[in-house]
Amino acid sequence: MATKLVIFVVGPSKSGKTAIANYLADLTVHTNDYHPTAGVRILEFERTISLEPRRPGVRPKDTTLAVELWDCSGDPRFHGCWESISESANGVLYVYGLDGKNEKDLDVFQNIFKNMKESQCAVFAHKMGSGTQKSGKVKLANKFLSKLSISTTSLDTEPETIRTDFDNFLMSVYQAYTESREREEESIVT
Repeated sequence: MATKLVIFVVGPSKSGKTAIANYLADLTVHTNDYHPTAGVRILEFERTISLEPRRPGVRPKDTTLAVELWDCSGDPRFHGCWESISESANGVLYVYGLDGKNEKDLDVFQNIFKNMKESQCAVFAHKMGSGTQKSGKVKLANKFLSKLSISTTSLDTEPETIRTDFDNFLMSVYQAYTESREREEESIVT
């Protein structure tokens, strides 16, 4: 049976959250048409990741994860909803437009999901369309977010980078999840 992980995809409106979520779930062919998400869309799919062993000389182990991806609207009228359900998240993927216009809006989402550890979070600086947005190394002003794994993504030029970086993020979330479960089980036994 696959381990279920709940991942919230959050960020400002028009940053590419839904396009990334659709791509990860193998739902649709990518288009640049914008349709705002009303509330939340929950996508379910499985991903197989290869975990590095904790002991030397042991081969990597393939693990299948049941991913529940919550594609959350960036509309401010829904922010109160995210706070009330944030405890159900195993991980948070912050997405913002690489044009930098909405980077400061990520602070709102980081405050909503402030209970998350660095190992449970990642940032996608997403390039929309084939325009001339800046690319390269990205630095965020928010202290917590600047410490995270930050990936520059584009569905138009490097779509597989999204899947690879998401799988790396899933590995980190899964490891945090299993460590938390082990601590819980240990506390019950003692």
